[in-house]
Amino acid sequence: MSPLFWTHYNQVVPAEWRWRHFGPKELACSHCNALLVDVDAMDRLEAARVLYGARIRVVSFYRCKKHPIEAAKSAPGSHSRGTAVDPYPDSLHPLEVANMEDAFFAVGVLGRGKGIRDGVLHLHFDWDTLLGKRSWGY
Repeated sequence: MSPLFWTHYNQVVPAEWRWRHFGPKELACSHCNALLVDVDAMDRLEAARVLYGARIRVVSFYRCKKHPIEAAKSAPGSHSRGTAVDPYPDSLHPLEVANMEDAFFAVGVLGRGKGIRDGVLHLHFDWDTLLGKRSWGY
């Protein structure tokens, strides 16, 4: 299925939004409020949330190519394609973080980065930038 795109998250028709644990506003670009959703990635994000059984906050999902983080790169990354998420559990207890990570791997996350200083996760759902499952620190 082709990605879904809205120039502003408020254009999303609520009756057509199928991911009940996440809202368009929290997934939209913080730079311009646009929203691009890769349906497969979003289905996996929703499935991970259901499997995990607790709230998952989203630090970042979609970032337009002009977003400062994407613009600073030599080429825009997975966030610009709506195929990456930086999730954050309500509790930073190591067991909760591990349980959330397990849920993401169970639904087919393909890559995992973890912030060394802040512990924020960066998860990829696409093959374009990865050669199989990968883990890295940043």
